[in-house]
Amino acid sequence: MKRNWIRGIAALILCFALLCTACSSKGQLDPDVLFREAMSQANALESCESRFSSDLEFSVGGTKQTFHSEVSSIYFADPFRLKSTQDAGTGAPIVTYTVAEDSACWFYAESEDGWLRTPAENLNTTPLEQIECLRLLKQAAEPHLVREEEVDGVATYKLEVTFPAEILRSSIEATVSASGMGDGSQTLVQELLDSVPAVYGYCYLEQETGLPVRMELDTTEALNTVFNKISGDSVKVSVSRCTIEGSLTHCNDASAVELPPEAASAQTVEAAG
Repeated sequence: MKRNWIRGIAALILCFALLCTACSSKGQLDPDVLFREAMSQANALESCESRFSSDLEFSVGGTKQTFHSEVSSIYFADPFRLKSTQDAGTGAPIVTYTVAEDSACWFYAESEDGWLRTPAENLNTTPLEQIECLRLLKQAAEPHLVREEEVDGVATYKLEVTFPAEILRSSIEATVSASGMGDGSQTLVQELLDSVPAVYGYCYLEQETGLPVRMELDTTEALNTVFNKISGDSVKVSVSRCTIEGSLTHCNDASAVELPPEAASAQTVEAAG
């Protein structure tokens, strides 16, 4: 009886030790390793689909200004094909194609006079260079593990990351230009960029594959901080929204990219410059 009791205690101790080991192992996930793996996995994609959007809303003198842009892409690595649909919210979306053919890369776009194609020389066709949300990922740094979180039914690791002030350049330029502040001076834009506080965002990595499935930044507070620091300017800006979001889906299982039949007769033009 005493021997069975000792065995029982030993079994409980062993179970507790294994549980502690598992918890410790989980708690020791290295966010830097996870992030480097995500970059490597993303750049090795054979195909994927992505969506990237940015929204900016601010008021000047009681007048609200709204800017929205969205890019949806379908990417194939070999042979290289990229379909990009850009929507600025000011008209019909613009659809372009960049494809590898005849031992070269060509950029196709439809104009009022029909389809045109331009040589895309020395183009880096890797996913990290061609997909908007992955270009955003490249700018991120200093990852910190926040928690595990489910995103659209997918188990992910949520990482907090930092971004350089440059990430706000287009938002600051749009605000300065639309408000008439400083007569749209680029010098003012740079001064504002130099005053940008720390910019934080989130990256979600799929636990099973290590791939980045979502990026998100809310820089509303950071942008308001920038414009609140301006003194002596009669133009007062209040930012109600400044967000950037990106997602990656259908990894290695993207829809086919085919040039429209009309593009076969595209006129070749040389790239400007």
